[in-house]
Amino acid sequence: MTAAFRVLVCGAAVTGLAIDLGTGPPLQVLSYFTIQANILVAVTFGWSAHRV
Repeated sequence: MTAAFRVLVCGAAVTGLAIDLGTGPPLQVLSYFTIQANILVAVTFGWSAHRV
């Protein structure tokens, strides 16, 4: 159950990142704190879901 939640959160973070990268210049988009936080959330939750 928790692994499924982690996968959903990871997917949402990656989707938001992909949308932002698709609509703006990559270097500017990657400089935003919220984007950096989404990357961290996606990596952390993806790794955590993989371990379970």
